[in-house]
Amino acid sequence: MEKRLELQSILMTEYAPRMLQLLENRDYQLHLERKVDEQTQLLQQKERELKALNNLFVKYLNQGFEAAETYSRLASVIMNAAEEIQALAREAEASRVWYFRTEKGQDGQ
Repeated sequence: MEKRLELQSILMTEYAPRMLQLLENRDYQLHLERKVDEQTQLLQQKERELKALNNLFVKYLNQGFEAAETYSRLASVIMNAAEEIQALAREAEASRVWYFRTEKGQDGQ
């Protein structure tokens, strides 16, 4: 019986604290694993949000480039039209001057 008490005493003083420490370490490890899982899920959510925002930004930039390209083509068309109008105005002025010269020439004869 004395040996049994001695064995229980040894178990309680030496092995019980170690077992308790192992259980605490196991609980702490599980806690850390849960935290890692939570943080991984948050990171994946942020990654999806960032990808969605990036896609929206790329679409916005593309629309801006398309608008700038359209504006550039429109400006070119307007410049060409203005040049054609100026050429037509010069032709009309030249024709008018020629017409009046010819009229005066016929009146003078």
